[in-house]
Amino acid sequence: MLKKYNSNLTGYSRGVGSVKRREKSRFNVAVPGSLSTKMVDQARQLIDRMKEFQGVDFINDWKMVTLFVGGNDLCDWVKLHKRIQPKKYKANIKEALDLLKKTTGQNPPSQSHAPPSPNSMLK
Repeated sequence: MLKKYNSNLTGYSRGVGSVKRREKSRFNVAVPGSLSTKMVDQARQLIDRMKEFQGVDFINDWKMVTLFVGGNDLCDWVKLHKRIQPKKYKANIKEALDLLKKTTGQNPPSQSHAPPSPNSMLK
């Protein structure tokens, strides 16, 4: 939808790809099944890609970064009750968001979280 209103938009995925196939995934560094413990690594990978991408002024160009997080952590927590504790989950997200905010400048990333667990992991 954004591309319709801005023909200069770049970095979006072009079809189905993988993180390793940059010509398709471009700035999409999401890994299906990944947990919040991998968010900082994915944030670093995204930053590196934006810096390397031809035609992107990393400092001055407006960026839209969206993080979908929590579903896999929540499923593992419900099944295992110990894989990731709520404080660590929150710390993982905060570390990735802080890195993106510090590095990408004026554009804070948006977030989409999984619904809270019965024990409210997001407290």
